[in-house]
Amino acid sequence: MNVSSVIGALCNETADFLFPMYCISCGTSISNRDNCVCESCFSKISPVIGGCGYCSGRIVDGRCSVCSDRMWYIDKNICVAEYSGVMKEVIKHYKFHKRKRIHKRFTRQILEVIEHNDIVFDFVTPVPMNNRKKWERGFNQSELLAGSVARIHGKHCRSVLKEKNFTGSQKEMGYRERFLHILDRYEVTKPAVVKDKNVLLIDDVLTTGATINECGRILKNAGAHKVFSVTIARADPGYT
Repeated sequence: MNVSSVIGALCNETADFLFPMYCISCGTSISNRDNCVCESCFSKISPVIGGCGYCSGRIVDGRCSVCSDRMWYIDKNICVAEYSGVMKEVIKHYKFHKRKRIHKRFTRQILEVIEHNDIVFDFVTPVPMNNRKKWERGFNQSELLAGSVARIHGKHCRSVLKEKNFTGSQKEMGYRERFLHILDRYEVTKPAVVKDKNVLLIDDVLTTGATINECGRILKNAGAHKVFSVTIARADPGYT
C-alpha cells in the first residue's frame, strides 16, 4: 500500500470509530466507506429492464407511457433503477433525511449506464432547485450527483439552469397538471455555455418526465446541440 492508501485507511477506521454507520435499509453495522447502504441491500436494487429507447418510460399496450403523443426534447434519458424496494428507501433517506453520502453510491451507477449507452457529452448540469427549496432541504440532491459524475468523468459541472420563483410541489398533481405546472419554470442563465454543446442533465426520479423534458426544451431553445439525461429511478406517476 502507498502512503495515501494507508492514510485513507486510517481516516476511514477513525471515522468508523467516532461516527458509526448503519445501513439505512436493514440496520446492519457498516463502514463509512459503504456510504449508508450495505453491499447486500445495494445488490437488491432492481435495474430498469426494457422500456422506451428514448426516455426509459414503461411500454403499455405497445406505447410509451411517458413520451408518446407529446414533443420530447431529450435525445435520450436513461433510468438507472426501479423506484421500489431498497431503492425507494434509499432515495427517501437521501432527499429527506440529509443522508448526502448516498450520492456516492448513485454516482457509480450513473457512470456505468453512461458508459454502457455510449453517451458523449461536453458538460454535466443538474436539474436546478430554487433558493427556498434548497434552504429547506439543505442541499440540491441532483447538484451533488452532477458534481460527482462530472469530477470522476473528467468533465465540468456547469450550473446553466435556474428554477424560477417557488411554485409548490408537483407530488400531488395529476398527469396533465404536471405538464402545465412545469411550463416556463426554468430558465437558462448561461446561453453562451450551452450553445452547440451536448449536455448531460442529472435528476433523481422520472415520473411523468415533465421536469427533464421542460429542461430539455429550454436548453434546446438556448442552442444546445443535444440533451441527454440520467435519472436515478423510474417511478409511476403519483409515487410516494
